[in-house]
Amino acid sequence: MVTLKKQIVAGEYIGKKVAVFSKKNDKQLSQGVIVDETKNTFALKEDDKKDYQRKVGRYKKIIKKDVYFVANFGSKKIKVDGLLLAKRSEDRIKIKI
Repeated sequence: MVTLKKQIVAGEYIGKKVAVFSKKNDKQLSQGVIVDETKNTFALKEDDKKDYQRKVGRYKKIIKKDVYFVANFGSKKIKVDGLLLAKRSEDRIKIKI
């Protein structure tokens, strides 16, 4: 059975809807769906509710170590420090928790 801690650290984030908050002042920076991942960044397709003419949201590169991510895991909303995720996804799977 996969524990919640293991699911958070080693889980798949591509396709997950997240809110992004600054570590410096807890201000929300962005919100959207993660569409790509590298070792140090997530590519986020932002929710774009202001521009109804445009069907496609903007894409942003988010540096993992500088932010917190809030995402749903099951029925819980959990705040995750981006520093925990600042590894390649295949390396996060190998972490012992």
